[in-house]
Amino acid sequence: MIINSHTTALVAATLLALLPGCKSESPSSTSATFVVLDTTVINGDTWLLNRPIDIYFNSAIDFNSVSTSSVIFRATDTLNLGVPVTGTYGLIPDVQGRANHAIRFTPACPSNLEFDNGGFVPGNVGYELLLPTESSGGYTVVRDVAGHPLSVGLTRQFVTPSLGDTYFYDPLFTPPRITDVLVPTGLGLLSIDTAAFEVTFDQGINPSPANFGSDRIYVEYSIADGSFPAIPQLIPGEWVVVNNCGDSAELLFQVSGVLLPERNVRVVTTSDFEDLSGDKNSNNDLSPTVMLSSLSEIYNDITVDSDDATYDQFIDDFAVGTGIDYSASLSQPSAEVNQGEIVASFIFP
Repeated sequence: MIINSHTTALVAATLLALLPGCKSESPSSTSATFVVLDTTVINGDTWLLNRPIDIYFNSAIDFNSVSTSSVIFRATDTLNLGVPVTGTYGLIPDVQGRANHAIRFTPACPSNLEFDNGGFVPGNVGYELLLPTESSGGYTVVRDVAGHPLSVGLTRQFVTPSLGDTYFYDPLFTPPRITDVLVPTGLGLLSIDTAAFEVTFDQGINPSPANFGSDRIYVEYSIADGSFPAIPQLIPGEWVVVNNCGDSAELLFQVSGVLLPERNVRVVTTSDFEDLSGDKNSNNDLSPTVMLSSLSEIYNDITVDSDDATYDQFIDDFAVGTGIDYSASLSQPSAEVNQGEIVASFIFP
Protein backbone atom coordinates (compact mmCIF):
# COMPACT_ATOMS: atom_id res chain seq x y z
CA MET A 1 0.00 0.00 0.00
CA ILE A 2 2.84 2.39 0.74
CA ILE A 3 4.34 1.76 -2.68
CA ASN A 4 0.99 2.34 -4.41
CA SER A 5 0.36 5.60 -2.57
CA HIS A 6 3.85 6.86 -3.49
CA THR A 7 3.28 5.93 -7.14
CA THR A 8 -0.06 7.73 -7.20
CA ALA A 9 1.53 10.86 -5.81
CA LEU A 10 4.23 10.80 -8.47
CA VAL A 11 1.69 10.34 -11.26
CA ALA A 12 -0.48 13.15 -9.95
CA ALA A 13 2.51 15.45 -9.79
CA THR A 14 3.45 14.51 -13.35
CA LEU A 15 -0.05 15.19 -14.65
CA LEU A 16 -0.16 18.58 -12.96
CA ALA A 17 3.14 19.49 -14.56
CA LEU A 18 1.73 18.63 -18.00
CA LEU A 19 -1.54 20.54 -17.66
CA PRO A 20 -1.66 23.83 -19.61
CA GLY A 21 -1.20 26.94 -17.47
CA CYS A 22 0.31 25.00 -14.57
CA LYS A 23 3.91 25.10 -13.41
CA SER A 24 5.96 23.29 -10.81
CA GLU A 25 8.21 25.21 -8.40
CA SER A 26 11.09 23.66 -6.52
CA PRO A 27 10.73 23.97 -2.75
CA SER A 28 14.44 24.95 -2.63
CA SER A 29 14.01 28.08 -4.75
CA THR A 30 15.23 31.21 -2.97
CA SER A 31 13.13 34.22 -2.12
CA ALA A 32 13.68 37.49 -3.95
CA THR A 33 13.92 39.25 -0.57
CA PHE A 34 17.52 39.91 0.44
CA VAL A 35 17.96 40.51 4.16
CA VAL A 36 20.70 40.65 6.78
CA LEU A 37 20.22 37.94 9.39
CA ASP A 38 22.69 38.62 12.17
CA THR A 39 26.15 39.86 13.09
CA THR A 40 28.80 38.87 15.61
CA VAL A 41 28.66 42.26 17.34
CA ILE A 42 25.58 43.12 19.41
CA ASN A 43 24.39 46.39 20.89
CA GLY A 44 26.43 47.43 23.91
CA ASP A 45 29.40 45.17 23.18
CA THR A 46 32.95 46.16 24.12
CA TRP A 47 34.82 45.29 20.94
CA LEU A 48 38.56 44.60 20.81
CA LEU A 49 40.59 46.70 18.38
CA ASN A 50 41.67 43.91 16.03
CA ARG A 51 38.67 41.59 16.23
CA PRO A 52 36.85 41.03 12.90
CA ILE A 53 33.10 41.65 12.62
CA ASP A 54 31.04 39.14 10.61
CA ILE A 55 27.64 40.00 9.07
CA TYR A 56 25.36 37.17 7.86
CA PHE A 57 22.82 37.29 5.00
CA ASN A 58 20.15 34.96 3.63
CA SER A 59 21.72 34.63 0.17
CA ALA A 60 25.08 34.92 -1.56
CA ILE A 61 26.50 38.45 -1.71
CA ASP A 62 27.72 40.38 -4.74
CA PHE A 63 31.10 41.57 -3.49
CA ASN A 64 31.10 44.47 -5.97
CA SER A 65 28.30 46.02 -3.91
CA VAL A 66 30.31 45.93 -0.67
CA SER A 67 31.90 49.28 0.18
CA THR A 68 32.27 51.83 2.96
CA SER A 69 28.97 53.32 1.75
CA SER A 70 26.94 50.10 1.88
CA VAL A 71 28.56 48.67 5.05
CA ILE A 72 29.15 51.71 7.23
CA PHE A 73 31.32 51.92 10.35
CA ARG A 74 31.45 55.32 12.03
CA ALA A 75 32.34 56.85 15.38
CA THR A 76 29.46 58.22 17.44
CA ASP A 77 31.34 60.17 20.12
CA THR A 78 32.04 63.88 19.67
CA LEU A 79 35.84 63.72 19.63
CA ASN A 80 36.01 61.13 16.84
CA LEU A 81 33.12 62.20 14.62
CA GLY A 82 34.23 62.13 11.00
CA VAL A 83 37.39 60.12 11.68
CA PRO A 84 37.34 57.30 9.08
CA VAL A 85 37.20 53.71 10.30
CA THR A 86 39.78 51.90 8.19
CA GLY A 87 39.90 48.19 7.48
CA THR A 88 39.23 45.55 4.85
CA TYR A 89 36.12 43.73 3.65
CA GLY A 90 35.92 40.14 2.49
CA LEU A 91 33.36 37.40 1.83
CA ILE A 92 33.31 34.24 3.96
CA PRO A 93 30.94 31.27 4.41
CA ASP A 94 28.18 31.59 6.99
CA VAL A 95 27.89 29.34 10.05
CA GLN A 96 26.16 26.70 7.88
CA GLY A 97 29.07 26.65 5.45
CA ARG A 98 27.27 28.39 2.57
CA ALA A 99 29.84 30.24 0.47
CA ASN A 100 29.75 34.05 0.24
CA HIS A 101 26.83 34.38 2.66
CA ALA A 102 28.72 36.62 5.10
CA ILE A 103 30.80 39.79 5.02
CA ARG A 104 33.85 40.01 7.28
CA PHE A 105 35.17 43.44 8.21
CA THR A 106 38.70 43.33 9.62
CA PRO A 107 39.63 46.65 11.25
CA ALA A 108 43.06 48.04 10.48
CA CYS A 109 45.38 47.25 13.35
CA PRO A 110 47.31 49.99 15.15
CA SER A 111 51.06 50.14 14.77
CA ASN A 112 52.03 52.91 17.19
CA LEU A 113 52.64 52.87 20.93
CA GLU A 114 49.32 54.61 21.72
CA PHE A 115 47.38 52.06 19.60
CA ASP A 116 45.29 54.90 18.17
CA ASN A 117 46.19 54.81 14.46
CA GLY A 118 44.14 51.73 13.57
CA GLY A 119 40.53 51.30 12.49
CA PHE A 120 39.12 51.51 16.02
CA VAL A 121 40.50 53.81 18.73
CA PRO A 122 40.74 52.66 22.37
CA GLY A 123 39.26 54.62 25.26
CA ASN A 124 35.58 53.61 25.45
CA VAL A 125 34.99 55.24 22.06
CA GLY A 126 31.50 54.63 20.65
CA TYR A 127 30.99 53.20 17.15
CA GLU A 128 28.03 52.30 14.98
CA LEU A 129 27.61 49.63 12.31
CA LEU A 130 24.94 50.58 9.76
CA LEU A 131 23.65 48.66 6.74
CA PRO A 132 21.30 51.01 4.87
CA THR A 133 18.49 50.00 2.53
CA GLU A 134 17.03 51.85 -0.44
CA SER A 135 13.85 52.54 1.54
CA SER A 136 15.91 54.12 4.33
CA GLY A 137 17.57 56.50 1.89
CA GLY A 138 20.70 54.51 1.12
CA TYR A 139 22.11 55.44 -2.28
CA THR A 140 24.53 52.51 -2.16
CA VAL A 141 23.34 49.23 -0.65
CA VAL A 142 24.55 45.65 -0.47
CA ARG A 143 23.10 43.38 -3.17
CA ASP A 144 23.00 39.64 -3.63
CA VAL A 145 24.37 37.84 -6.69
CA ALA A 146 20.92 37.97 -8.31
CA GLY A 147 20.95 41.77 -8.08
CA HIS A 148 18.39 42.09 -5.28
CA PRO A 149 19.08 45.11 -3.04
CA LEU A 150 19.12 44.72 0.72
CA SER A 151 15.53 45.11 1.92
CA VAL A 152 16.04 44.61 5.66
CA GLY A 153 19.05 46.41 7.11
CA LEU A 154 20.75 46.46 10.48
CA THR A 155 22.20 48.85 13.07
CA ARG A 156 24.55 47.96 15.92
CA GLN A 157 26.27 50.21 18.46
CA PHE A 158 29.36 49.21 20.45
CA VAL A 159 32.38 50.69 22.24
CA THR A 160 36.11 50.02 22.35
CA PRO A 161 37.99 48.95 25.51
CA SER A 162 38.73 51.57 28.14
CA LEU A 163 42.28 52.89 28.35
CA GLY A 164 44.51 50.38 30.11
CA ASP A 165 42.19 47.41 29.51
CA THR A 166 42.94 44.53 27.15
CA TYR A 167 42.91 45.93 23.61
CA PHE A 168 43.54 42.93 21.38
CA TYR A 169 41.96 39.65 20.43
CA ASP A 170 44.56 36.87 20.50
CA PRO A 171 43.54 33.99 18.20
CA LEU A 172 46.49 31.87 19.35
CA PHE A 173 47.25 31.16 22.99
CA THR A 174 50.86 30.53 22.05
CA PRO A 175 53.99 32.71 21.74
CA PRO A 176 54.75 34.37 18.38
CA ARG A 177 56.52 32.21 15.81
CA ILE A 178 58.39 33.20 12.65
CA THR A 179 56.61 31.63 9.67
CA ASP A 180 58.56 33.06 6.73
CA VAL A 181 61.63 35.14 5.92
CA LEU A 182 62.47 36.61 2.51
CA VAL A 183 66.04 37.83 2.23
CA PRO A 184 67.03 40.69 -0.10
CA THR A 185 68.17 39.72 -3.57
CA GLY A 186 70.85 42.41 -3.47
CA LEU A 187 73.46 43.37 -0.92
CA GLY A 188 72.45 46.98 -0.40
CA LEU A 189 75.10 48.42 -2.71
CA LEU A 190 74.46 52.12 -3.20
CA SER A 191 74.79 51.89 -6.98
CA ILE A 192 72.25 49.03 -7.27
CA ASP A 193 69.51 48.96 -4.63
CA THR A 194 68.73 48.97 -0.95
CA ALA A 195 68.33 45.77 1.04
CA ALA A 196 65.41 44.72 3.23
CA PHE A 197 64.33 41.49 4.91
CA GLU A 198 60.62 40.56 4.91
CA VAL A 199 59.63 38.69 8.08
CA THR A 200 56.22 37.13 8.77
CA PHE A 201 54.82 35.92 12.10
CA ASP A 202 51.89 33.61 12.83
CA GLN A 203 50.05 36.30 14.82
CA GLY A 204 50.08 39.97 15.71
CA ILE A 205 53.00 41.26 17.77
CA ASN A 206 53.47 44.01 20.33
CA PRO A 207 54.23 47.15 18.24
CA SER A 208 56.00 48.91 21.11
CA PRO A 209 59.47 50.21 20.13
CA ALA A 210 60.89 48.28 23.08
CA ASN A 211 59.75 45.06 21.40
CA PHE A 212 62.01 45.83 18.41
CA GLY A 213 65.17 46.34 20.42
CA SER A 214 68.14 44.13 19.54
CA ASP A 215 67.67 42.38 22.89
CA ARG A 216 64.35 40.99 21.56
CA ILE A 217 64.68 40.63 17.78
CA TYR A 218 67.64 40.86 15.42
CA VAL A 219 69.12 39.62 12.14
CA GLU A 220 72.53 37.97 12.44
CA TYR A 221 75.11 36.85 9.89
CA SER A 222 77.58 33.98 9.97
CA ILE A 223 81.35 33.95 9.95
CA ALA A 224 83.19 32.88 6.79
CA ASP A 225 82.75 29.13 7.38
CA GLY A 226 78.95 29.53 7.56
CA SER A 227 78.54 28.99 11.30
CA PHE A 228 77.02 31.45 13.76
CA PRO A 229 79.31 32.51 16.64
CA ALA A 230 78.23 32.39 20.28
CA ILE A 231 78.19 36.19 20.37
CA PRO A 232 75.84 37.17 17.51
CA GLN A 233 77.10 39.35 14.67
CA LEU A 234 74.19 41.71 14.17
CA ILE A 235 73.23 43.31 10.87
CA PRO A 236 72.47 47.01 11.52
CA GLY A 237 69.11 48.30 10.39
CA GLU A 238 65.60 49.41 11.32
CA TRP A 239 62.34 47.49 11.79
CA VAL A 240 59.17 48.72 10.09
CA VAL A 241 55.68 47.32 10.79
CA VAL A 242 53.85 46.68 7.50
CA ASN A 243 50.84 44.76 8.79
CA ASN A 244 50.01 43.73 12.32
CA CYS A 245 46.65 42.11 12.98
CA GLY A 246 45.50 39.19 15.07
CA ASP A 247 46.21 36.37 12.63
CA SER A 248 49.59 37.54 11.27
CA ALA A 249 52.25 40.23 11.32
CA GLU A 250 54.48 41.41 8.48
CA LEU A 251 57.70 43.30 9.20
CA LEU A 252 60.43 44.86 7.09
CA PHE A 253 63.99 45.02 8.32
CA GLN A 254 65.67 47.80 6.35
CA VAL A 255 69.41 47.20 6.30
CA SER A 256 71.77 50.07 7.06
CA GLY A 257 74.91 49.58 4.98
CA VAL A 258 76.16 46.76 2.78
CA LEU A 259 75.64 43.03 3.36
CA LEU A 260 78.46 40.51 3.05
CA PRO A 261 78.09 38.20 0.03
CA GLU A 262 77.59 34.46 0.50
CA ARG A 263 77.07 34.69 4.25
CA ASN A 264 74.38 32.76 6.07
CA VAL A 265 71.76 34.91 7.78
CA ARG A 266 68.80 34.27 10.07
CA VAL A 267 66.25 36.16 12.16
CA VAL A 268 66.24 35.56 15.91
CA THR A 269 63.59 36.47 18.49
CA THR A 270 64.54 36.13 22.14
CA SER A 271 62.43 35.00 25.08
CA ASP A 272 61.45 38.65 25.72
CA PHE A 273 59.79 39.15 22.31
CA GLU A 274 56.00 39.55 22.77
CA ASP A 275 52.84 39.04 20.76
CA LEU A 276 49.88 41.44 21.00
CA SER A 277 48.65 39.96 24.27
CA GLY A 278 52.11 39.74 25.87
CA ASP A 279 52.81 36.02 25.30
CA LYS A 280 56.53 35.18 25.12
CA ASN A 281 58.70 32.25 24.07
CA SER A 282 60.54 30.27 26.71
CA ASN A 283 63.58 30.11 24.39
CA ASN A 284 64.91 31.91 21.33
CA ASP A 285 62.98 31.35 18.09
CA LEU A 286 65.21 30.96 15.03
CA SER A 287 64.17 31.35 11.41
CA PRO A 288 65.57 28.97 8.77
CA THR A 289 69.11 29.85 7.68
CA VAL A 290 69.45 31.44 4.23
CA MET A 291 72.58 32.33 2.25
CA LEU A 292 72.94 35.79 0.75
CA SER A 293 73.72 36.27 -2.93
CA SER A 294 77.25 35.98 -4.30
CA LEU A 295 79.04 38.78 -6.14
CA SER A 296 78.79 36.83 -9.40
CA GLU A 297 74.99 36.74 -8.95
CA ILE A 298 74.84 40.43 -8.06
CA TYR A 299 76.91 41.51 -11.08
CA ASN A 300 75.50 38.74 -13.32
CA ASP A 301 79.06 37.76 -14.19
CA ILE A 302 80.28 34.22 -13.48
CA THR A 303 83.92 35.32 -13.79
CA VAL A 304 83.68 37.39 -10.59
CA ASP A 305 85.49 35.69 -7.71
CA SER A 306 84.22 36.27 -4.18
CA ASP A 307 87.81 36.81 -3.03
CA ASP A 308 88.41 39.55 -5.59
CA ALA A 309 88.43 43.14 -4.41
CA THR A 310 85.33 45.02 -5.44
CA TYR A 311 84.04 48.50 -4.86
CA ASP A 312 80.88 50.54 -4.81
CA GLN A 313 80.41 54.19 -5.57
CA PHE A 314 78.14 57.11 -4.79
CA ILE A 315 77.80 59.74 -7.51
CA ASP A 316 76.22 63.15 -6.92
CA ASP A 317 75.99 65.88 -9.55
CA PHE A 318 74.66 68.33 -6.93
CA ALA A 319 71.73 69.24 -9.16
CA VAL A 320 69.54 68.69 -6.10
CA GLY A 321 70.35 68.25 -2.45
CA THR A 322 68.91 64.77 -1.88
CA GLY A 323 72.33 63.28 -1.16
CA ILE A 324 73.22 65.80 1.54
CA ASP A 325 72.55 65.33 5.24
CA TYR A 326 71.31 68.76 6.29
CA SER A 327 70.82 67.59 9.88
CA ALA A 328 74.51 66.70 10.36
CA SER A 329 76.28 68.44 13.22
CA LEU A 330 78.93 70.66 11.59
CA SER A 331 81.40 72.99 13.24
CA GLN A 332 81.21 75.36 10.27
CA PRO A 333 78.30 76.64 8.14
CA SER A 334 77.14 74.13 5.54
CA ALA A 335 77.83 74.71 1.86
CA GLU A 336 75.15 75.79 -0.59
CA VAL A 337 74.06 73.53 -3.44
CA ASN A 338 72.64 75.27 -6.49
CA GLN A 339 72.37 74.38 -10.18
CA GLY A 340 75.05 71.73 -10.27
CA GLU A 341 77.64 73.42 -8.11
CA ILE A 342 78.54 73.48 -4.45
CA VAL A 343 79.91 76.70 -2.94
CA ALA A 344 80.71 78.09 0.49
CA SER A 345 77.79 79.73 2.25
CA PHE A 346 79.95 82.47 3.81
CA ILE A 347 82.33 85.18 2.56
CA PHE A 348 85.84 85.63 3.93
CA PRO A 349 86.47 89.12 5.34
